[in-house]
Amino acid sequence: MHTAKRKVLTQHVETCNGKQYLCLLLCGGQGPIDSISNIRIGNNAIGNYSDVQIETRLGTNEQTPISFFNNNPIDQYVSLELDTSSPLIQTTTSKSATS
Repeated sequence: MHTAKRKVLTQHVETCNGKQYLCLLLCGGQGPIDSISNIRIGNNAIGNYSDVQIETRLGTNEQTPISFFNNNPIDQYVSLELDTSSPLIQTTTSKSATS
């Protein structure tokens, strides 16, 4: 069994009908991967909890955003040297990009 190191990418708390919900966006590694299974909180299987919603993505370029975090920008790390005499042009395949 492979256990991925997790990194919290972002989090927020939503309030709905007087209840608070913690939304966590975790990164389990660099994809694409074959599957995500055996999700646990501490040593407890996620199935032991009620009212939990889980969305997973396997790390492909064409995947849709996680619905709880669909307004997060996609980081693109590039190494470049800027020249004031020519513009910097970046392209994306995202259909939801704005300039």
